Formats: sequence, C-alpha cells, structure tokens
Amino acid sequence: MRTISLSQLFVVVTFALLIDRVTKYVALEYSYDNKLYSLFVNTYGVFSVPVSNGWMIIISGIIILSLIVASAIFFIRNKQMSIAMAVLIIGALSNFYDRVAYGGVIDFLRIGHSSVINLSDVYIIVALIVMVFGVDRYYVLR
Repeated sequence: MRTISLSQLFVVVTFALLIDRVTKYVALEYSYDNKLYSLFVNTYGVFSVPVSNGWMIIISGIIILSLIVASAIFFIRNKQMSIAMAVLIIGALSNFYDRVAYGGVIDFLRIGHSSVINLSDVYIIVALIVMVFGVDRYYVLR
C-alpha cells in the first residue's frame, strides 16, 4: 500500500484550491449568462435545500472539522483515500469561504436548464465517489 507525502498532498490540494478560487473570481468579475455559464449565489443548502445561510455555516463548519479528524484517523495511510479526502475538504472549505465572504456559494457552471454548480461541487462529488469505491477495496485488502 503506497502512502503519499505531505508535500505531494500539499501540491494537489493547493492546485485544486487555486483553480477553484480563480474560476469563482472570474465568474464574479465577468458574469454573463449563456448555455455554459450562469452566475448564481446559492444562499441555501446543498441542492438548494431551503436552509438559512447561518445554519449552513454552522453545519458546514462541523462537517469540515469532522472530515479533517476522520482523514487524520482513517485515511492517512492510503494514497488514494488521502487525496480524495484532501480534495473533499478543499471543496468544502472553498464553499464554506463563499458562504462567509459572500453570503452564499458562488455557482457558475450551468448543468442542463436549471442546475448551476461550481468546481468545489465537482471536487466533492468526485472525491465521494472515489472514497465510496475505495473504502471497500481498502478495507477488504487489509
């Protein structure tokens, strides 16, 4: 089982965070609507569930702290799980920052006619998929 060094993990996390923040900055500065882009500040919860931004800040903070503790305890020995958990935390932290700084999550990538997401959402979804399929393999092989 291969582990990942902290410097490798730092590079992956920094790169992912940088791309996410730059795309959100560009979306805010040069907002326009078309078939691919549509600026939307989501003041509700995940999938626009009607939860106030104040509650989402509290809930998000608790979840992020739990993820950091879980990654330190369970996934630090497995490279795939370490990267997935780090990318998940970066996505959550970036959306958390948006909630605090802008009063809601900055979404700009249009999916279909009604959904708008951002790169942090993509990071979170991909990381969860990797973790779901990787946890089974990780614990079966131990």
